[in-house]
Amino acid sequence: MHGRLGSGIAIAAALAALSGCGSSSSNGGGSSTGSGPSPDQTAAFKTGFLAAANGFGTTARAIGSAIQHASSLTNAQIGSEFHTLAGQWQSRVAELQTLTPPPKYATDFATVKSAAGRVTSDLNAIVAAAGSGDKNAARQAGDSVVRDVLAAKSAATSITNGLGSK
Repeated sequence: MHGRLGSGIAIAAALAALSGCGSSSSNGGGSSTGSGPSPDQTAAFKTGFLAAANGFGTTARAIGSAIQHASSLTNAQIGSEFHTLAGQWQSRVAELQTLTPPPKYATDFATVKSAAGRVTSDLNAIVAAAGSGDKNAARQAGDSVVRDVLAAKSAATSITNGLGSK
């Protein structure tokens, strides 16, 4: 079964999009309004969010790399690699759970958390597809990974730009 699923998750067009997660130069800000938090609360959120976003970017680049070379791996190797990536991604999601955003970032933050949670599920779906040898499931999960990483990246970009970080 060497490389059997690799073509099912090879999504070369998405690699550039995946590798940019956690940083951007597009414009945008938080999408909801509210009373201002204290400067200390905003600073704590900024520090925690930027650390998580950078971690997501590192893991997203690793996901892109794994997708790129999946065709040269056995299903067992694909399953192992994506299992590791799912664990790394889930650690970043856990970091988000500890943060409380200022009200003006609440909507975008909820989007980041939701999309990031879906990425964990998508990565686990690739692991399951590798275990069962289901090429179609692998392809669908690969497509979902890309879509959900991009959704998380878009909302994260709005937050980081609003926080004055690029």
